Order: sequence, then structure tokens, then C-alpha cells
Amino acid sequence: MGIFFLHPILIHLMHALNPFAWGSGFAWPLIFIVGFLNVIVPLVTWLLFTKTVHWVLQKIRTF
Repeated sequence: MGIFFLHPILIHLMHALNPFAWGSGFAWPLIFIVGFLNVIVPLVTWLLFTKTVHWVLQKIRTF
């Protein structure tokens, strides 16, 4: 579920620019970095969100 939060932003930015216009030496690392961010950023966001919600719910139940 968390991958849907930031996935559209990264995908649209990736398709808005042509990295090969700046040269293939720049494009391939950029493609790897964007692909890595496309997985890691939403995953970390989702994990932090769910851990925070879980922590808040545990605090509420202890009252």
C-alpha cells in the first residue's frame, strides 16, 4: 500500500526528462538512482507511517 504514495511523483519526473540528452554516462546512473528511490522512499515512508500508527494505538489502549 505504501508504494502508491510517492510512486506517481517519481515515475512522472522520470518520464518528464530525457536523461540521454545529457549523455549515456550520466543517464545510466540516473536511471539506477531513480529506480532505487522509486522503491526505497515509498517503502521507508510506509514503514515509518505504520510504525507510528501502531505506536499511537498502543499508547491509546494503555489509558
